[in-house]
Amino acid sequence: SEFIQKLTHDDYRVRSAAANRLGTLRDRSVVPGLVAALQDTHSFVIEAAAKALGHIGDSAAIAPLIEMLETLNHLGRHAAVEALGEWGDSSTLPILVAMLGDEDEHVRSRAASVLGKAPFVDRAVRQLLACLADDAATVRSEVVSALGRVTSPISLQLLITALRDADTNTRIAAARALGKRSDADVIDPLLGHFL
Repeated sequence: SEFIQKLTHDDYRVRSAAANRLGTLRDRSVVPGLVAALQDTHSFVIEAAAKALGHIGDSAAIAPLIEMLETLNHLGRHAAVEALGEWGDSSTLPILVAMLGDEDEHVRSRAASVLGKAPFVDRAVRQLLACLADDAATVRSEVVSALGRVTSPISLQLLITALRDADTNTRIAAARALGKRSDADVIDPLLGHFL
C-alpha cells in the first residue's frame, strides 16, 4: 500500500497523515507497519499510529500499546490509553484502570474518559469514584461525566455533590449528567444550584 510506504517518509507530517489514513481503512494487514510506527522519533507519528491501531482493533497491537504506556512521554501514554479504549475489550480494563494513577493529569483524564464509556463504565465505577478526589480538575470533570452514565443511587449522590466542586467544568459536567437523568430527585439540587 502507498500509505504503508509513507510511514517511512522523511517528513513527519507525511508519516503522520499516512498513519491516520491507514486507521480509516481498518485493514488488519497494515497493523505490522503501524506497530513499527510506534517507534517513530516524532510524537505526532506515534500518536497517529496508536490511534490508527485503536480504530483497526487488531489484538496484535495490544502488547505494543501496553509497552507504550511504560516507556513514552505523556503524549504517547495518552494516545495508547485512547487506542486501548477503542477496543472495548475486557482484557484492557486492568491496564486502563492502572492509568488512573498515572503521574500526568492528561493521561489520568483520558483514562477516566475511556473508562466512562461502555462496556467499561459499570465495571470501573469503584475506581472512578476514587478519582473524584483527584487534585486535577480535568480528571474530576471526566469522572463526573463518566458517572453520569451510571444509574446507581451512589452515582446520583456523587453527581449532586459535584455540583459544589471548586472547578467550573466539573460543576457543568455534573449539571449535564444530572440533566440527562430521569430521576425526580435531581430537580431540587439542580434548581438549588442555579437559582
